[in-house]
Amino acid sequence: MDSIEELTWHGLNDELWLKARRECLPLSGTFELLPLCNFRCRMCYVRLDAEKIEQFGRIRTGKEWLDLGRQAQQAGVLSLTLSGGEPLLHPDFMEIYTGLSRMGFMVSVLSNGSLVTDEHLKLFSEYRPTRIRFTLYGASNETYERLCGAPNGFDRVMSSIRRLLDAGMPLSLSFTETQENVDDFDDIMAIAKQLDIPLMVCTDLDNPVRGAVSDTANLRVPPQNQRLPQDDERLQTARANHLIKQAQKEGLLDGLFSDCKPYRTSFFVTWNGHMENCGSMSYCRSAPFEDGFMAAWADMHDKLSRLQLPQPCRTCPSLHFCTACPAKRDAETGRPDGIPRRYCEEAHWWQKQSFHT
Repeated sequence: MDSIEELTWHGLNDELWLKARRECLPLSGTFELLPLCNFRCRMCYVRLDAEKIEQFGRIRTGKEWLDLGRQAQQAGVLSLTLSGGEPLLHPDFMEIYTGLSRMGFMVSVLSNGSLVTDEHLKLFSEYRPTRIRFTLYGASNETYERLCGAPNGFDRVMSSIRRLLDAGMPLSLSFTETQENVDDFDDIMAIAKQLDIPLMVCTDLDNPVRGAVSDTANLRVPPQNQRLPQDDERLQTARANHLIKQAQKEGLLDGLFSDCKPYRTSFFVTWNGHMENCGSMSYCRSAPFEDGFMAAWADMHDKLSRLQLPQPCRTCPSLHFCTACPAKRDAETGRPDGIPRRYCEEAHWWQKQSFHT
């Protein structure tokens, strides 16, 4: 989810991002409140059943999250995203959201959209979020039940979407493409267009982390069968091109982290208390609840700075077509500097396609 285009999600502008990248300043981050979810999406990389949580840690309290938020505020963090699992399931969600909003953060929420109540609408009206993003997993109740084990899931999410739009909330959608819902693509696009809501399409499925189990390998859509919006430009907008060129000029997009936009600018705190570069990369994690926010930030980046792009990758003719960021390498191989063969094959395929266009 973290492309240069996604800076608009965090509400940050180009110059702020460039300054943070140069100076290793935390500008934005994510608090993953819990791994629990009322859906059972077969491709989810983080969901855990309640009885398994103790094997991998414990869910932090609202008080703990707010204390960490105060430390992040003092460190200069501007934007925070609340995620899960399903963040609305956290027993202290209201307290956490209200407290972070009062601290002055630009707060965004990632949700499956099925649990929005009148109380949430009242909360969001009083403390307006920077963005709320719902994931649409399909365009019918049948797809939701097949992929997410959620009866009437589509109807429930669409009801929440309409209620939030009627309340004037800043809403966007994402669509995670799988073998089970790729045929819903056109209908999903039509829904977003009809409601005039921004839509992000995710075609890559991350391997499970933090003890989660998924059917990801069987649900991935091969590159040749993936569906993308006709006007999808990846990083080809004028704004993104300008930012990329400036970052490359300053040597800010070199090496292993050349395609990693959170690097040196953002952080991800997992439900069980680790600070990571992003939600899929646990190799260089640190301990913000025990050591404090800034000590954890420094520790994490000390570890990250030692990583190097593998030698075979440096000379690979398909390198510029490779989407294996350090997090994907970590999730696939157990190391952020590993060589994930699946991404090698995809990069070779994309390179061949470029010769025919």
